[in-house]
Amino acid sequence: MVIKDLSFAYHPGRDVLRLPTMMISRGERVFLHGPSGSGKTTLLGLIAGILPPQGGNLAVLGADLGTMSGSERDRFRGERLGYVFQMFNLIPYLSVVENITLPCLLSAPRRARLMQAGSVASLELAAAVIAERLGIAGLLGMPVTALSVGQQQRVAVARALLGGPELVIADEPTSALDSEHREDFLRLLFDETARSGATVLFVSHDLTLAPLFQRTLSLRDVNQVAAAKGTHA
Repeated sequence: MVIKDLSFAYHPGRDVLRLPTMMISRGERVFLHGPSGSGKTTLLGLIAGILPPQGGNLAVLGADLGTMSGSERDRFRGERLGYVFQMFNLIPYLSVVENITLPCLLSAPRRARLMQAGSVASLELAAAVIAERLGIAGLLGMPVTALSVGQQQRVAVARALLGGPELVIADEPTSALDSEHREDFLRLLFDETARSGATVLFVSHDLTLAPLFQRTLSLRDVNQVAAAKGTHA
Protein backbone atom coordinates (compact mmCIF):
# COMPACT_ATOMS: atom_id res chain seq x y z
CA MET A 1 0.00 0.00 0.00
CA VAL A 2 1.40 3.38 -1.00
CA ILE A 3 -0.10 6.71 0.08
CA LYS A 4 1.20 10.08 -1.08
CA ASP A 5 -0.34 13.48 -0.39
CA LEU A 6 -3.71 11.86 0.35
CA SER A 7 -6.49 14.20 1.48
CA PHE A 8 -10.17 13.91 2.27
CA ALA A 9 -12.89 16.29 3.48
CA TYR A 10 -16.53 15.62 4.23
CA HIS A 11 -17.21 19.33 3.77
CA PRO A 12 -15.35 21.62 1.33
CA GLY A 13 -12.38 23.36 2.89
CA ARG A 14 -12.47 21.30 6.07
CA ASP A 15 -10.01 18.45 5.60
CA VAL A 16 -10.15 15.64 8.14
CA LEU A 17 -7.22 13.79 6.60
CA ARG A 18 -3.96 14.93 5.02
CA LEU A 19 -1.30 12.25 4.76
CA PRO A 20 1.97 13.27 3.06
CA THR A 21 3.23 9.70 2.89
CA MET A 22 2.54 6.24 4.24
CA MET A 23 3.60 2.80 3.05
CA ILE A 24 2.71 -0.73 4.13
CA SER A 25 4.46 -3.71 2.56
CA ARG A 26 2.64 -6.84 1.44
CA GLY A 27 2.44 -9.44 4.16
CA GLU A 28 3.23 -6.90 6.88
CA ARG A 29 1.29 -6.79 10.16
CA VAL A 30 0.77 -3.14 11.12
CA PHE A 31 -0.81 -1.66 14.23
CA LEU A 32 -2.39 1.76 13.61
CA HIS A 33 -3.50 3.84 16.56
CA GLY A 34 -4.81 7.28 17.25
CA PRO A 35 -7.31 9.07 19.48
CA SER A 36 -10.86 9.91 18.50
CA GLY A 37 -10.84 12.54 15.78
CA SER A 38 -7.46 11.59 14.35
CA GLY A 39 -9.00 10.22 11.15
CA LYS A 40 -8.85 6.44 11.70
CA THR A 41 -12.33 5.68 10.39
CA THR A 42 -11.85 7.96 7.37
CA LEU A 43 -8.52 6.39 6.47
CA LEU A 44 -9.96 2.88 6.68
CA GLY A 45 -12.87 3.95 4.49
CA LEU A 46 -10.44 5.23 1.88
CA ILE A 47 -8.21 2.15 1.95
CA ALA A 48 -11.24 -0.14 1.68
CA GLY A 49 -12.62 1.84 -1.25
CA ILE A 50 -15.74 2.92 0.63
CA LEU A 51 -14.73 6.56 0.30
CA PRO A 52 -13.15 8.06 -2.86
CA PRO A 53 -9.76 9.79 -2.56
CA GLN A 54 -10.16 13.51 -3.16
CA GLY A 55 -6.52 14.42 -3.53
CA GLY A 56 -3.15 12.71 -3.83
CA ASN A 57 -2.45 9.08 -4.59
CA LEU A 58 -3.74 5.91 -2.94
CA ALA A 59 -2.54 2.56 -4.27
CA VAL A 60 -3.77 -0.58 -2.50
CA LEU A 61 -2.43 -3.97 -3.59
CA GLY A 62 -1.08 -2.28 -6.69
CA ALA A 63 -4.46 -0.82 -7.67
CA ASP A 64 -4.92 2.95 -7.99
CA LEU A 65 -8.17 3.58 -6.11
CA GLY A 66 -8.23 7.19 -7.25
CA THR A 67 -8.90 6.16 -10.85
CA MET A 68 -11.74 3.74 -10.02
CA SER A 69 -15.46 4.37 -10.09
CA GLY A 70 -17.58 3.54 -7.06
CA SER A 71 -18.67 0.20 -8.53
CA GLU A 72 -15.08 -0.69 -9.40
CA ARG A 73 -13.99 0.01 -5.83
CA ASP A 74 -16.86 -2.15 -4.56
CA ARG A 75 -15.72 -5.05 -6.74
CA PHE A 76 -12.12 -4.53 -5.67
CA ARG A 77 -13.10 -4.63 -1.99
CA GLY A 78 -15.27 -7.72 -2.38
CA GLU A 79 -12.65 -9.63 -4.32
CA ARG A 80 -9.41 -8.74 -2.59
CA LEU A 81 -10.08 -7.35 0.90
CA GLY A 82 -11.33 -8.78 4.18
CA TYR A 83 -12.84 -6.47 6.80
CA VAL A 84 -13.40 -7.20 10.51
CA PHE A 85 -15.69 -4.48 11.86
CA GLN A 86 -15.68 -3.15 15.40
CA MET A 87 -19.26 -4.33 15.98
CA PHE A 88 -18.72 -7.34 13.67
CA ASN A 89 -21.65 -6.37 11.34
CA LEU A 90 -22.97 -9.92 11.16
CA ILE A 91 -26.32 -10.42 9.43
CA PRO A 92 -28.72 -11.31 12.27
CA TYR A 93 -31.20 -13.33 10.21
CA LEU A 94 -28.47 -15.56 8.73
CA SER A 95 -26.87 -18.59 10.33
CA VAL A 96 -23.18 -18.77 11.20
CA VAL A 97 -22.28 -20.63 8.00
CA GLU A 98 -24.37 -18.25 5.90
CA ASN A 99 -22.56 -15.25 7.41
CA ILE A 100 -19.16 -16.82 6.79
CA THR A 101 -19.83 -17.67 3.15
CA LEU A 102 -21.57 -14.39 2.27
CA PRO A 103 -18.54 -12.54 0.80
CA CYS A 104 -17.78 -15.45 -1.52
CA LEU A 105 -21.41 -15.63 -2.61
CA LEU A 106 -21.34 -11.93 -3.48
CA SER A 107 -18.00 -12.04 -5.32
CA ALA A 108 -17.57 -14.56 -8.12
CA PRO A 109 -13.76 -14.00 -8.41
CA ARG A 110 -13.33 -14.52 -4.68
CA ARG A 111 -15.42 -17.68 -4.84
CA ALA A 112 -13.48 -18.96 -7.85
CA ARG A 113 -10.16 -18.29 -6.13
CA LEU A 114 -11.28 -20.26 -3.10
CA MET A 115 -12.41 -23.22 -5.18
CA GLN A 116 -9.20 -23.23 -7.25
CA ALA A 117 -6.83 -22.85 -4.32
CA GLY A 118 -8.15 -25.60 -2.08
CA SER A 119 -9.41 -29.14 -2.14
CA VAL A 120 -12.89 -28.20 -0.90
CA ALA A 121 -15.94 -29.11 -2.94
CA SER A 122 -18.25 -26.33 -1.72
CA LEU A 123 -18.37 -23.02 0.10
CA GLU A 124 -20.02 -24.72 3.04
CA LEU A 125 -17.15 -27.18 3.37
CA ALA A 126 -14.63 -24.36 3.09
CA ALA A 127 -16.49 -22.53 5.85
CA ALA A 128 -16.40 -25.67 7.99
CA VAL A 129 -12.63 -25.94 7.55
CA ILE A 130 -11.93 -22.38 8.68
CA ALA A 131 -14.53 -22.63 11.45
CA GLU A 132 -12.71 -25.71 12.77
CA ARG A 133 -9.43 -23.78 12.94
CA LEU A 134 -11.16 -20.92 14.75
CA GLY A 135 -12.91 -23.17 17.25
CA ILE A 136 -16.50 -22.58 16.09
CA ALA A 137 -17.13 -25.71 14.03
CA GLY A 138 -20.01 -26.76 16.26
CA LEU A 139 -21.85 -23.49 15.73
CA LEU A 140 -22.29 -23.44 11.94
CA GLY A 141 -26.04 -24.06 11.93
CA MET A 142 -26.82 -21.66 14.75
CA PRO A 143 -28.19 -18.12 14.34
CA VAL A 144 -25.48 -15.57 15.07
CA THR A 145 -27.78 -13.86 17.56
CA ALA A 146 -27.45 -16.91 19.83
CA LEU A 147 -23.66 -16.59 20.09
CA SER A 148 -21.47 -14.95 22.71
CA VAL A 149 -19.44 -11.86 21.83
CA GLY A 150 -16.28 -13.94 21.50
CA GLN A 151 -18.02 -16.43 19.22
CA GLN A 152 -19.46 -13.65 17.05
CA GLN A 153 -15.97 -12.21 16.77
CA ARG A 154 -14.63 -15.49 15.41
CA VAL A 155 -17.47 -15.68 12.91
CA ALA A 156 -16.55 -12.17 11.73
CA VAL A 157 -12.92 -13.23 11.32
CA ALA A 158 -13.90 -16.38 9.41
CA ARG A 159 -16.09 -14.30 7.10
CA ALA A 160 -13.28 -11.80 6.48
CA LEU A 161 -10.71 -14.52 5.75
CA LEU A 162 -12.70 -16.93 3.58
CA GLY A 163 -11.53 -16.71 0.01
CA GLY A 164 -7.98 -15.63 0.85
CA PRO A 165 -8.12 -11.81 0.79
CA GLU A 166 -4.77 -10.12 0.23
CA LEU A 167 -5.43 -7.38 2.77
CA VAL A 168 -7.30 -7.79 6.06
CA ILE A 169 -8.47 -4.63 7.82
CA ALA A 170 -9.54 -4.94 11.46
CA ASP A 171 -11.26 -1.92 12.99
CA GLU A 172 -11.18 -2.07 16.82
CA PRO A 173 -12.45 -5.68 16.85
CA THR A 174 -11.13 -6.42 20.35
CA SER A 175 -12.79 -3.53 22.17
CA ALA A 176 -15.37 -5.82 23.81
CA LEU A 177 -12.81 -8.37 25.06
CA ASP A 178 -10.61 -8.58 28.13
CA SER A 179 -6.82 -8.52 27.75
CA GLU A 180 -6.34 -12.29 27.71
CA HIS A 181 -8.96 -12.85 25.04
CA ARG A 182 -7.57 -9.94 22.98
CA GLU A 183 -4.21 -11.64 22.68
CA ASP A 184 -5.84 -14.99 21.88
CA PHE A 185 -7.85 -13.30 19.15
CA LEU A 186 -4.77 -11.70 17.61
CA ARG A 187 -2.88 -14.97 17.55
CA LEU A 188 -5.78 -16.58 15.72
CA LEU A 189 -5.86 -13.69 13.26
CA PHE A 190 -2.11 -13.88 12.67
CA ASP A 191 -2.18 -17.65 12.18
CA GLU A 192 -4.95 -17.43 9.60
CA THR A 193 -3.51 -14.52 7.63
CA ALA A 194 -0.06 -16.14 7.64
CA ARG A 195 -1.52 -19.07 5.70
CA SER A 196 -2.19 -16.83 2.71
CA GLY A 197 0.48 -14.20 3.29
CA ALA A 198 -2.15 -11.49 3.71
CA THR A 199 -1.31 -8.01 4.91
CA VAL A 200 -2.93 -7.04 8.21
CA LEU A 201 -3.88 -3.47 9.10
CA PHE A 202 -5.19 -3.48 12.66
CA VAL A 203 -6.66 -0.30 14.13
CA SER A 204 -7.05 0.22 17.87
CA HIS A 205 -6.52 2.75 20.64
CA ASP A 206 -5.21 -0.04 22.93
CA LEU A 207 -1.44 0.43 22.82
CA THR A 208 -0.84 -2.70 24.92
CA LEU A 209 -1.47 -4.69 21.73
CA ALA A 210 1.19 -2.86 19.70
CA PRO A 211 4.13 -5.16 20.66
CA LEU A 212 2.34 -8.08 18.99
CA PHE A 213 2.71 -6.41 15.58
CA GLN A 214 5.68 -5.94 13.29
CA ARG A 215 5.26 -2.18 13.08
CA THR A 216 3.28 0.57 14.79
CA LEU A 217 1.99 3.76 13.17
CA SER A 218 0.49 6.75 14.95
CA LEU A 219 -2.16 8.46 12.87
CA ARG A 220 -1.91 11.49 15.13
CA ASP A 221 1.67 11.90 13.94
CA VAL A 222 1.19 11.21 10.22
CA ASN A 223 -2.15 12.99 9.69
CA GLN A 224 -1.30 16.68 9.37
CA VAL A 225 -4.86 17.71 10.29
CA ALA A 226 -4.74 15.86 13.62
CA ALA A 227 -1.23 17.12 14.31
CA ALA A 228 -2.28 20.72 13.70
CA LYS A 229 -5.18 20.36 16.14
CA GLY A 230 -2.85 18.99 18.78
CA THR A 231 -4.96 15.86 19.28
CA HIS A 232 -3.65 13.81 22.18
CA ALA A 233 -3.88 10.04 22.70
